[in-house]
Amino acid sequence: MSSLTFLYTFYFISIGICVLGLINTLAYVFPLQIREAKVVDGLEKLRILMLIYGTINIIINTTIILSLSLRFFITGDFARYSIVLLIFIISLGILFSSLIMRKIYTQNFVEKDEHTL
Repeated sequence: MSSLTFLYTFYFISIGICVLGLINTLAYVFPLQIREAKVVDGLEKLRILMLIYGTINIIINTTIILSLSLRFFITGDFARYSIVLLIFIISLGILFSSLIMRKIYTQNFVEKDEHTL
């Protein structure tokens, strides 16, 4: 197997994995998050953060699919700049995802000191 065949094979496999993740999020996770975000029971902040987290995951998955797919459709400097821009968007999405998960963790799962209000 040549190195080019190896690269293209893993490009296609990676695109397929991201498409499956995107379909799973769009079909099952995101609708549930939207429905649960409207429930009023003391967990509104958590549910809204989870909805934002799901939205960021959709953006990250879509951006990954675009960055992997652009390799097959465009070439030259435009391709390089586009892919770098998409990787930057992915990096921002990962940063925001981690910040949201940290906020969820600190809001809901860290024991509060009894002396603080």
